[in-house]
Amino acid sequence: VWEPTMIDRANSLAQFSDALVERSAAANSAIAAVRLSGARHITATAWRPYVVITSEQSLPGREEFELETAGGSKIKAKTAGRDPGTNIAVLRLEQRLSAGALVPVAARVGLLAIAFGADVSGHATVRLGAVNSVGPEWYSSHGGRIEQKVVLDIELGRREEGGPVFDAAGGFLGMSTFGPRHQVLVIPAATL
Repeated sequence: VWEPTMIDRANSLAQFSDALVERSAAANSAIAAVRLSGARHITATAWRPYVVITSEQSLPGREEFELETAGGSKIKAKTAGRDPGTNIAVLRLEQRLSAGALVPVAARVGLLAIAFGADVSGHATVRLGAVNSVGPEWYSSHGGRIEQKVVLDIELGRREEGGPVFDAAGGFLGMSTFGPRHQVLVIPAATL
């Protein structure tokens, strides 16, 4: 027999699940799949209408790429800048993305973290976890200064690296990347 408190909890879980589905659908406009070769790709985060950012360490050293969005658009892009120190690559797009504005928020230990990636067709994939630790600014092994060391407690697929990480309210924590020993880190919005 279900008690009223059990029903309330079940409703809360259903509401949480529905909210996660809505966030995942909305994330389709914030991501794109960057084709690397054949079926290989990584994720890019829509940064500005004509600009995406992605993981520099996973992006091949060429100048031109093709991106695919969840809407089925194939967009040509050129490398506009690369910074191995902070692991940020910037790609300039030939056509505009209709992404919403990213509202930066500060990371805090225990904060619910929703990391999005893109599948090969540009549709959102999702990983759910928490901010495991937040440290002061640090320097990467390549000498780049990163405003905070934000470590997540989630696993991330190689193809999902470079995607946006949000909190439960939709605030933008930053871009996902891999650190030492396959730690999943966030390059904070302040560094981006």
